[in-house]
Amino acid sequence: MKLLTSLGCLSKRGDGDNADDGDGGTSRITALGKQAVNLPINVRFAVMLILAARASVLDYGIAVVSVLSESPPFSSYQHWNEKDDDDDDDNDDDLKGLDDVDKNAVKAAAARDRQQRKVKKWHHKGGDVLARLLALGAYSYAGKDMSNKAAVPILQQFCEENGLNFVIMQRVQKLRLQVAKLAKAKLGAGHSGDA
Repeated sequence: MKLLTSLGCLSKRGDGDNADDGDGGTSRITALGKQAVNLPINVRFAVMLILAARASVLDYGIAVVSVLSESPPFSSYQHWNEKDDDDDDDNDDDLKGLDDVDKNAVKAAAARDRQQRKVKKWHHKGGDVLARLLALGAYSYAGKDMSNKAAVPILQQFCEENGLNFVIMQRVQKLRLQVAKLAKAKLGAGHSGDA
């Protein structure tokens, strides 16, 4: 009940639809709460979309809800030991005199450094949410004007080159389109769907 009250979906001790707030008092469902009930998503995300629609920035609200609904899309270092396009045997001259274990350790450290440089390009001083929005915008732009089947290899390559997890980016993009349809149907707000 505290969450719903803090989000503005319930108000303390009012007329109308009353609910026990757990503290022995009653709460009233607000107009925002009634509208949020009609959206079959997490109440926090529902309130974000409603407020974004009221502020005429629904496209941005849809994008924010979509990126927050998934894990961060930035590739982790879990694949640091995989062969990288930049990993040539030309560098073996630098590794002369090292045994195989040390060579592998040096190559793994270099691969981690390359991956870290890819991920750093998405850093935003405004925080992780804005970094995720940058990544979503770039991903969407990379696949624009293509059919889904034609876009897949292009988007996979884009993600690989830019330190993004293709599967997560694909899910975020699909979710964005689903949330846009939902918002249009439930909120009656017009939007371009290209946020």
